[in-house]
Amino acid sequence: MLFSRLVWRLLLTACLLVPGRLLPAQPSEYRTDWLYPLPEEYRYLTGNMGELRNNHFHGGLDIRAPIGTPVYASADGYVSRVKVSSSGYGQVVYLLHPQSRHMSVYAHLSDFAPKIKAYVRKAQYAQKSFFVELFPLPELLPVKKGEVIGYVGNTGFSFGPHLHYEIRNVNDNVLDPQRFFPWLMPDRRPPHVQAVAIMPLRAHSRIQQGIERRVFGVVHKGNGQYEVPYAISAYGAIGLEVSAWDYMTAAQHRYAIRSLRLEVNGKQLFAWRLDDFPMGETFSINRHINYDVYLKTRALFQRCYLTPDNRLGIYQGDGILHIEAGKNYEVHIVLQDAGGNESSIRLRLYGQKPQAVTPVKLPIVATPRLDWDIEEHGRLHMRLSGIGEPPPFLLVYRNGLPFKVPLAAISYPKAVYLWDIADGIPDWAEAGTERFYFPYHLLPAGKADTLHFPKLRLYVHPYSCYAPLYVKVGETAPGQLQIGEARQLLAHSITVAYAPGRPLRAGECLYYVNGSRFSKVEAVRQAGDSLYFEAQRLGEYRLIEDRQPPAVHLLRRTTRQLFFRVSDNLAGIERFEAYLNGQFLLMEYESKNRTLWTDPERKEPLRGRFELHVWDGAGNRQTVRLNL
Repeated sequence: MLFSRLVWRLLLTACLLVPGRLLPAQPSEYRTDWLYPLPEEYRYLTGNMGELRNNHFHGGLDIRAPIGTPVYASADGYVSRVKVSSSGYGQVVYLLHPQSRHMSVYAHLSDFAPKIKAYVRKAQYAQKSFFVELFPLPELLPVKKGEVIGYVGNTGFSFGPHLHYEIRNVNDNVLDPQRFFPWLMPDRRPPHVQAVAIMPLRAHSRIQQGIERRVFGVVHKGNGQYEVPYAISAYGAIGLEVSAWDYMTAAQHRYAIRSLRLEVNGKQLFAWRLDDFPMGETFSINRHINYDVYLKTRALFQRCYLTPDNRLGIYQGDGILHIEAGKNYEVHIVLQDAGGNESSIRLRLYGQKPQAVTPVKLPIVATPRLDWDIEEHGRLHMRLSGIGEPPPFLLVYRNGLPFKVPLAAISYPKAVYLWDIADGIPDWAEAGTERFYFPYHLLPAGKADTLHFPKLRLYVHPYSCYAPLYVKVGETAPGQLQIGEARQLLAHSITVAYAPGRPLRAGECLYYVNGSRFSKVEAVRQAGDSLYFEAQRLGEYRLIEDRQPPAVHLLRRTTRQLFFRVSDNLAGIERFEAYLNGQFLLMEYESKNRTLWTDPERKEPLRGRFELHVWDGAGNRQTVRLNL
């Protein structure tokens, strides 16, 4: 029996390490004999599987319940993993169910059941850390169906008391728990549609004679029927996008759309259905939505077309619509929710050949400029300024041969020219006597490569990129690195070696900079004169010196507990240790309210010499000493 359990455990672990989709979930995997994890009066969902969240698909159900509500094991099994963290899932229990080959996950708990808590407490004192991640052997913490394993809480990245509940199969595919409990949250409301957008995908593409993405409002005709009330002109390769979500009967929260189907002139062009997905591909949401639009506006538009770097594997067709001049197109988009309710959107397109752009006088400067960037769907967007009368064509050279790129638009005070990356990156462009070069660099997909730059080396791994990426790379200022742009997405990290040309100062750390937000880069290692780190995201990285220790303030004291408020100006709270009369004393921590408190399970009064040490991510330490 022990051997079979260990084999099952190794099999599941191996599955977790294989990237991408293995096998789709089978109907037999959706059980009818599982126990609901909470008392049945708590059945209101604040979130369901597949919802669009920040950088990930929501992996399960969020079930609203008061703090302290008991949480039950849904089936026989054993605790295979338990974790305590101040981020992510907070306090979480993972159960493996060998008989049905499932895993269930219970997150944001306020506390564990006694036998699990005793196991966790022992490890916390042994490791001298509140934060632990443990993988007990199968025979250590067995559980029976209906056994209490913990209590509802609000720990980690949770912003209201609830249980986050997931079910996964042996392939680590996230399954929809609503199909295990079909009586949950009856729903007769169809999905709600807010807007439709049309994206031009090639240099020659136009939307209402414009080169930019356009958003169109919809009119609700009743009973889930929506339409754009006027015909839209377009030309060339385009893709449609939809801003939509679901509501359930007698509920105010927003929920996930389960499927989408796109038909053009009565024929299906594209479809997807999200019944399950590999946990390792949850970040593919940033390809499923228009990520560039989300970064700029926080609006969530789901694509009705497939980008070449989307590996989620839930799609049929590429969805790219090729509009020809003089032809009409009847577009029908059907959305379905988890309850099977449908909404539909109708719009009419007609093909109209692009009109020539009328040049206008632009400001003249001593040194004209050509600003450029590569859009995610493959257009080189070139903006020429300071040249007075913009030329009707921009000469672009590739492999020494000239190509005439027509003026695409006037975006005052710049003239815009477009080139398809599918035709290759140009070497340079010429306007009059001016020559402009394109300092791009290619991150390849599917193979390893090393790119060398002054002070920088990039080690690209075979699985780093979903598709080839053209990036700008360099040291923009001392201690500041530009490695691509935030909107450019990696599948997995690339290794970066950076030689700053000087030793690191005390308290100096590397940060990823996203607007006004700074995220410390973990596991930076130094070898010789170079810093090595794993770049999980493209964009700006910066060395910043931080010598200010965390702030620690005593909030409240009783005979058995101390409560502190802790904060840090930059690197964040890294770790903490407390001692009473020289003996380690466990502290608990909640990052949301920045509160730190002594072990509530301690029965003896706090008497004697108390010391609390708090470190930030830059290594600065604050110490508080009290005589109790």
